[in-house]
Amino acid sequence: MKTPRIEQGKVIVAEPFLHDPYFKRSVVLFVEHSKQGTMGFVINSPSNIKVCDAIKDFPKVDLPVFLGGPVDNDIIFYIHTLEKEIPNSTKIRSGIFWGGDFSSVQQLAKENKLNNNNIRFFMGYAGWGPSQIREEMKKNSWFCFPCKKEYVFFNSPRQLWGKILKDNNSPFSVLSNFSDTPSLN
Repeated sequence: MKTPRIEQGKVIVAEPFLHDPYFKRSVVLFVEHSKQGTMGFVINSPSNIKVCDAIKDFPKVDLPVFLGGPVDNDIIFYIHTLEKEIPNSTKIRSGIFWGGDFSSVQQLAKENKLNNNNIRFFMGYAGWGPSQIREEMKKNSWFCFPCKKEYVFFNSPRQLWGKILKDNNSPFSVLSNFSDTPSLN
């Protein structure tokens, strides 16, 4: 079977029986892919930490920080739809941007213009060395799909893994209704 094309703006979904505790049933959005490696954020793992508690002097907003990955998890990153309002953003795909001027993000927060539909914050990222993700995909540890904007800002992120499998008619979509703890099935 041919390995799908790995590129910025796609999502990968962990295979149902992946035992890695960090990536179990995770969905990762690729934000960068080159010969040097691949970087992405786990987009379906919100934490109980609010961004205003994670970043000193950040305006009080009720937005969670997602567990973006095990690399540099002392750094906060953000993905958003606010290209015009946040200068110097990097386009990931149509309508989805990464980073940009942080003072603009703070100002938007002060003006109550940030919400779960236009920005997501991530603690850390997922990273792979050159060809590492391709090798993992050859072993069927991940399935690669086109990313829809609604996936990144899905209102029930813990349900996203199953939604993507169902949307893409995966033979594993039936497992999305099962608990990942076998004794609960």
